[in-house]
Amino acid sequence: MNQLPCTAVPRLKIDDFDPKELSSPAIIEGFDIGKCLQWTPDYLRNTMGDKHVTVHKSDHPVLKFQPRNFTYETFQFDEFLTHAFDENCKSFFYLRSLAKAARDDVANFAVDYPELKADVEFPPLFEEDQFFSSVFRVSSADVELWTHFDTMDNYLLHIYGQKRVFLFPPKDVSNLYVIDDKPRVFELDNVSVESFPNLKNCSAWKCVLAPGDILFIPAFWFHNVKALNFSVSVNVFWKSLPSELYDAKDVYGNSALLPGQRALQSLDSTLNKLKGLPAPIKDFYIRCLILKLEALITQ
Repeated sequence: MNQLPCTAVPRLKIDDFDPKELSSPAIIEGFDIGKCLQWTPDYLRNTMGDKHVTVHKSDHPVLKFQPRNFTYETFQFDEFLTHAFDENCKSFFYLRSLAKAARDDVANFAVDYPELKADVEFPPLFEEDQFFSSVFRVSSADVELWTHFDTMDNYLLHIYGQKRVFLFPPKDVSNLYVIDDKPRVFELDNVSVESFPNLKNCSAWKCVLAPGDILFIPAFWFHNVKALNFSVSVNVFWKSLPSELYDAKDVYGNSALLPGQRALQSLDSTLNKLKGLPAPIKDFYIRCLILKLEALITQ
């Protein structure tokens, strides 16, 4: 087992931060995120105790999307909070807030959690018409979310507890053992480089978030987040590209951009045309395609 060599995520004063100019992660300092820094589990319980929430529940702290090792269950918020805050609980819980009409609408913290919205101050990092969603996240200790990327710039406004975050630039897609856009690498604090040798080629970044930290995560940067203890955050997404490039049916902010979807579909169609060829000839044409694609990267 090995520790990944990492670059520390830099800290920037909010007055020096411009997401249009920055293409790498940063922790933003110098902004007061409000009364939410005074939240306690008891305050949250008293404020939202009877609210119903749908959460991820698992017998293992490392949540995996494929194959899925968790179930979705609905609890009253105070019951969920009791389980999530109990470090002796044998199950692990993770809330990723959803809109009431979750299949059609994006999450919006101010709308979905009006009881708490006045407690949180959001930094003005983008124009109002760029806003996509804001997600309330509450996690048991030790919960690690599967490594993934989002197609929108976003920031993680951290409120309670500590979170460890690994980040990888988009170019590492070829080193993260990605299948169907999900990397197959987990438990990154003590990962097996022998099992995943390409990880040695990654350009990993790392940070630990404390209450009040605001982590900027650029679009298409892979990230793996672990709650080191009971943790609360709000995640805000915005569109940094023209709206017509995004999938209108996407409510999570991670569907492929429309040009990317079309390109991948065209590639699937192209590869299907080679299926009937003898293996050596098919191999030849696939290698020709690879050469053309690699040439595009340098253009």
